Amino acid sequence: MELHSVGILSFGDPKVGTILMQADPHVAIELPLKIMVFERNGRTMTGYTDPETYSEKYNLEGQEEILKKMHNLLEEMVETVVNN
Repeated sequence: MELHSVGILSFGDPKVGTILMQADPHVAIELPLKIMVFERNGRTMTGYTDPETYSEKYNLEGQEEILKKMHNLLEEMVETVVNN
């Protein structure tokens, strides 16, 4: 089978991740944050799971500000790469 180039960039801040894991240890499966970079039809594409959706899967009540900051960080990183 053939597979086009695929890469995973992972990064995080242990202090932030610890706060989330203290709220719900199950969120650890999502951390560190990841951005997938892959090729489709000759174009470089990106994908990631929006951290704001973690509150739907895990008990992260009161952590909305952190999840929003994580969302913004991923969005800004992808936007910077796409625009350069």
